[in-house]
Amino acid sequence: MESEYIQQLFQKYIDKEITQQEWLVLRKAAEKDESLKEELMLERRLRDHAAQKIISDLETTYKLQELEIPEPKEEEKQLIKQIDQEKKTKPFIIKKIFPYLKYAAIFILGILGYFYFFSSSQQKKSPHLNAQYIFESNQDEYAYLNNDRTTSETETKEEAFKEYNLSHWLTAEELFNQHLKDNPNDFEASFFLGRTYLQLDQIDIAIQTFLQITKETNSENFKHYYQLHYDLALCFVKKNEFKKAIEPLLIAQKNRYYKEKASRVLDQINSLKK
Repeated sequence: MESEYIQQLFQKYIDKEITQQEWLVLRKAAEKDESLKEELMLERRLRDHAAQKIISDLETTYKLQELEIPEPKEEEKQLIKQIDQEKKTKPFIIKKIFPYLKYAAIFILGILGYFYFFSSSQQKKSPHLNAQYIFESNQDEYAYLNNDRTTSETETKEEAFKEYNLSHWLTAEELFNQHLKDNPNDFEASFFLGRTYLQLDQIDIAIQTFLQITKETNSENFKHYYQLHYDLALCFVKKNEFKKAIEPLLIAQKNRYYKEKASRVLDQINSLKK
């Protein structure tokens, strides 16, 4: 009976319908069942691969559209050919003014071609931007560097970061939670736990974790203060809650490193509103 319930939870995880409480139950079950743990990790790798494939296809299409130059229509080619023929057969006076007529025709055709290409390009670009693309294309580097450490770490926390950098998200989540039981005020560990939830596609739990940190350490002295708000904004973006993403993005903009990144996300959000 319990096995059937776990399978139901696993299916809900695949369908992205799992709640926070259900996820905690599933994670606990994965700690005891190695095959379930491997299935969860495989599902995560498949999601990552699918997301990267979508971005790669979108960016390739976008670049090709940028380079695309519309071919002259057949009637435009015939018109230029006809004008060239008439130039050879008309009287002298027509021949004198003809070059100007030809330039005028080319100018008009150029304007028509420009508007055709511009409208066509805009229609093709509109599907390029959506919440999923903004989220995937603006995710920040998730590695935790050794030189970031300024204080002595517990053995559990060290192991958590090792697993984190190896992208072993389930193991990292387990170790971070274990460390935080004895060190509840370690906001750095909480922050990377939130990022781990983000990688596990547990967006609601990631948001809850990030918001809890902002309540307890609402200070720019926190080493990951701007990174925290940038990640929080991306979580809201993925949930299509663009209004909630604005405030943390404006905070992230105050940082020199995140200013350009946050501005780009804000511009993309504004483009979706148009």
